[in-house]
Amino acid sequence: WIAISRPEYGSAAPVLQWLIVYSLCRPILDDVHALLYGVGAPKSVAGFTCIQAILLLILAPLLTQKMGIRGTALSMNITAGIGLILALWIARRYVEVPLFKTFFPPLISAAVGLGVRLAADSWITSLSSFSGFFFGGFLFTLGYGITLLALERNVIMNECKTVWQAIRAKQSNPSEVSQ
Repeated sequence: WIAISRPEYGSAAPVLQWLIVYSLCRPILDDVHALLYGVGAPKSVAGFTCIQAILLLILAPLLTQKMGIRGTALSMNITAGIGLILALWIARRYVEVPLFKTFFPPLISAAVGLGVRLAADSWITSLSSFSGFFFGGFLFTLGYGITLLALERNVIMNECKTVWQAIRAKQSNPSEVSQ
């Protein structure tokens, strides 16, 4: 933390922004790894992880040389994205993965959220760092949330009902919680 806050090292925030794709892919990849290990397919995990490693060994030096630290982050994003595609392709042998239904609404929502955030960029940059971060995140979340709710209202409402029923069931019968 001390090293990245020193002026000669620059700010880490731009690099972290470049790692957004990686940060979105990583949890899904971890879940697919667990699924594939659970169904007895560790060789599949080793296969697409090996492809990712080879791809990273090729891309990271090339992109880092051309773009610096952003190139390194970009190579991580590309590797994670390709790994996710391969992992989901392999997982389809064991479970049904409705790719369009799963990824289309969040991707459209993220695009709208980003558009809302970018539309207010000139205003946000005039604020202090903390305020700009807070309001930028709020605007993105607002655009994302409203769009996702418009696209997936029934699914979200059913999920909320399920959670609410589970909470109420545990509150009405606390002895089941300790078992």
